[in-house]
Amino acid sequence: MGVEASDEQVDSLFRIQEELGIEISLTINQLNIPVEIFYSKNDRVPGAFLNWLQAFYDRGLRSCTLANNHI
Repeated sequence: MGVEASDEQVDSLFRIQEELGIEISLTINQLNIPVEIFYSKNDRVPGAFLNWLQAFYDRGLRSCTLANNHI
C-alpha cells in the first residue's frame, strides 16, 4: 500500500505476461481517494480514470481489483 510501480516495473510485468503466459492483475486499493472523484461534473474524473485504465487493457491487462471506496 502506498507504493506505485515505475514504468519499468510495469513494462517488466507485461513482458512476464507475454513471454511466460502468467496473467497479471492490477490492484487499486489506496485509502485516500481524491475528493474530485466524488464531485466531478460531467463524469470528468471517472472518465479520465477509465481512459487511464484503458491503456492497461490495450496492453493486455484483463484483471483489475478495485477497493470499494473507488467504486
